[in-house]
Amino acid sequence: MLSIERWGLATVLALGLAACGGGGGGSSRVTGVFTTDNFAAVSTAVASSVMDSGSLGDAPEVIGAGPLSQAVSLARSTAQSLHRVGPQAVETREEACAGGGRLVVTVTYANASTLTPGDTVDVVADNCIPEVGDPVITGSFRLTVRSYSESSSRAAISLEMTFSDYGTVEQRVNGRADFSDELTMTSERIVVTFRGMTVSTPSETLTWDHRLSYLYTSSVNEVSVSGRATVDEETYALSQEQPYALDAMLGHPVGGVMRITDANGARVDVTATTTRFTYTYYAAGATTPTAGPVDGPLYEDL
Repeated sequence: MLSIERWGLATVLALGLAACGGGGGGSSRVTGVFTTDNFAAVSTAVASSVMDSGSLGDAPEVIGAGPLSQAVSLARSTAQSLHRVGPQAVETREEACAGGGRLVVTVTYANASTLTPGDTVDVVADNCIPEVGDPVITGSFRLTVRSYSESSSRAAISLEMTFSDYGTVEQRVNGRADFSDELTMTSERIVVTFRGMTVSTPSETLTWDHRLSYLYTSSVNEVSVSGRATVDEETYALSQEQPYALDAMLGHPVGGVMRITDANGARVDVTATTTRFTYTYYAAGATTPTAGPVDGPLYEDL
């Protein structure tokens, strides 16, 4: 039997939802309008935001980067070491942070033998410094089990993640994201859905409102993007025409096409190459390119 009772919580505890620059998700209503003058800049902002919100190099063991993911990774070992002692149990463990401070992890569960909807993991960062020289992390988040099933050939878990003023003075997260993971003998599918999560930096507050869907098999390693993205307070729709093929060695996609659509039906196809995205603009109703393809920045410059 696939034994993922501990794996389910450990997997999600390894997720760090961090914020870098770029655009964000926003209003559910599409309001943005493409022109030949702005399509490349808007596409770069959207591509940067998507790359910031999720791993586009390999499995999303860490979503985003930075101090948030470091803190959650520290919590992982604590959660794994908590053992079940009986029904309606509440267990708490403190984890010292290498650079100072601590994490307090509390696991609450209803059934001693399996994960149950409603089980929770609460993580509080008490002035945690993951490594010497890292910024101080404060705030908290909760993981809530929504569903769990396991058989000899399949295991699946879904969780809700709610962040409360979690992060550093440079990056702070509030709001909700949903996580699901389905594992079979031949494949794994991971879906992360940001539900209006806000990411605050000293210069701006971003909102993520999109979904990342990963698929892994012996021959496939890919991610698809859907939802909304906002650039300069204008919202665009996101869809995946061809899944982005992921390369763990390079740390970025090497093929595939994401489509950004504006309020009038105009669109930009964001095509992954081995070094950068390229942008091809189609005016509303056009079947041939109106402009492009235009090279975006190198991946490392996004």
